Amino acid sequence: MAFNIHVLVDRSPEFPFYILAVVYLFGTEMSVSIHVFSVLVLFMLTSLVVGLLLKTSFRTRRPSKRYNLPMLRYDFPSLHSMISMGTIAFVYYVNSVYATLFIPVGLFYLYSRLKLKAHSLIGVLGGALIGVTLGFSFGVSMWEIHLPEAVEVLLSILLFCTPMATVVFRLKYSEKIED
Repeated sequence: MAFNIHVLVDRSPEFPFYILAVVYLFGTEMSVSIHVFSVLVLFMLTSLVVGLLLKTSFRTRRPSKRYNLPMLRYDFPSLHSMISMGTIAFVYYVNSVYATLFIPVGLFYLYSRLKLKAHSLIGVLGGALIGVTLGFSFGVSMWEIHLPEAVEVLLSILLFCTPMATVVFRLKYSEKIED
């Protein structure tokens, strides 16, 4: 069995961003990291809500069956593309050097969604465009807004708990996909 990066990205999409978040945490002042992570969680939650609303509004068919939940059965927009490219846009606003490190990861996400026929080109590009728009919007609008410290800490902790929750979700609701 050959190693395929698109399969790895599909099975553990949060892993590369999780590792880069840990690196950022140890390379940046704690209060700055906590603020970045708290805004990032708000961005991800907003992206999920916007993405799910758009999916249920447009109801476009996916190229292949992926999930058992009705709202995730639709193609447009790709949530993976929205969140990965939107994260890059937000991080670019915060630190362009870190964003540069994220770009290859984001492009692998787009590639994996197409290669695995999880989404159409429109679903992937639409998701990426919506994500970049949301990411920059969060950078511009939320960067200067500081929530109470306890709320930002709680949101930051949530950022690091999310990968574990998404693994459980994926195992429970994903269809078996052949390599």
